[in-house]
Amino acid sequence: MAIVNYNGKTVSDDNLKLVLTRIAARIGSVRVTSGDRNFVPPGGSRKSLHLASRAVDFYIPGVSLQSAYNKLLLNMSFIFDLNYKYEVIFHGSYTNTGGAHLHIGRYDSGSGVIFKMEGTTPETKGKYSILV
Repeated sequence: MAIVNYNGKTVSDDNLKLVLTRIAARIGSVRVTSGDRNFVPPGGSRKSLHLASRAVDFYIPGVSLQSAYNKLLLNMSFIFDLNYKYEVIFHGSYTNTGGAHLHIGRYDSGSGVIFKMEGTTPETKGKYSILV
């Protein structure tokens, strides 16, 4: 049975909780590494959706970050409520943000899903590219 392990982290946004549940059902159990924050960690953004309690960082044990990212893209219409606007970021092993992970944030307006990558090579450290 696929589960979401919040690992003691707070995720206040009910829609993001639903998204994590859908990810677990489609791809595999989710392990949350960061949720709501009231501080900016080293390498983080002062505009982070974590500060607005609308973002979560996670990984799926046993599934590479690249594979999980690709599966999020392929299963987008099943996982995300397209009445909201989301960002999905693959922070690679060269990220400024404390280690490789996946990030999903929900904006307060708009619709659709934007897929981004950052830190997948030394040259892309701190540089975001938009895939979709």
